[in-house]
Amino acid sequence: MFIALGGSPHREGFVLRQKIIDVIKEFELTIEIEEYFKVVGIENEEITFDEFCLLFVNPGSDSLFYTTYKSFKSVNYHMSYH
Repeated sequence: MFIALGGSPHREGFVLRQKIIDVIKEFELTIEIEEYFKVVGIENEEITFDEFCLLFVNPGSDSLFYTTYKSFKSVNYHMSYH
């Protein structure tokens, strides 16, 4: 999904914050994405791969997709290139 939204392969590049917002609105998803950016501490217009993972890896059951840093680190370890 990172690459489809404008990121580069191998965890490089970035996705524009507005692109994420636009896609969520286009598909009429019930995610309060602006609020969620605040919850996970993302303030940049350019979202890196690691920040992108904070948003969408291991989503919880609430409307904000709350993901803890601990679960992010666990998934990031398992996804690493060896």
